[in-house]
Amino acid sequence: MNQVPEQLYPFATADGKDIPFDVLKPQGLAVISYDALDWAPFVAPEGVEVATFFSKNSCLVSFAETPSWLLDEYLPQVLFIPANTIVQAYLPSNSFAVLGTETESRLYVQFVVRWASLAVPRQFTRK
Repeated sequence: MNQVPEQLYPFATADGKDIPFDVLKPQGLAVISYDALDWAPFVAPEGVEVATFFSKNSCLVSFAETPSWLLDEYLPQVLFIPANTIVQAYLPSNSFAVLGTETESRLYVQFVVRWASLAVPRQFTRK
């Protein structure tokens, strides 16, 4: 099972310097159509751990079982995506579901890979 990164920048260079999310390599893109009536299920590729989410309208992304009720209830592993906001998140599961908060729209999910997989051998050798 994957470990959940808890620090601000969960990825680091060989020297231990932080690598912000904006330098990760894109791996693939998914465009998921959703509405406010029912959860839209989606299965991401295996091995993907981090993704960037964007939607023109607010929506919820559930990585656990899809909740049957939303009001006055704690929803574990549910991510809120505000309208017109980019959200980068660790994916606790490769399957998730999307629900609009008020209307239908599309959720753009950019999957990315860790910086370490982009490194060339000479980046790790010191003189």
